[in-house]
Amino acid sequence: MSQASTSTKQQKHDASVTRVDLKLEVDIIPVSDVERSRQFYERLGWRLDQDVAPVNGVRIVQLTPPAQRARSRSARE
Repeated sequence: MSQASTSTKQQKHDASVTRVDLKLEVDIIPVSDVERSRQFYERLGWRLDQDVAPVNGVRIVQLTPPAQRARSRSARE
């Protein structure tokens, strides 16, 4: 067995390795009516983080569910 294989097996059983709770941060949902979608999620209690139009004809709205603590970088600045 190679040294790399041995160290990988040791890491799997090492009690000092910390587990990390990962959560989905971004999910892109294309919609035909951005304003209607934004209003729908805001009525559900979602927090508006960003509403930008970077180029003509494109609008990006970022909302976060009420139970999430994560915020977008722009919302923290």
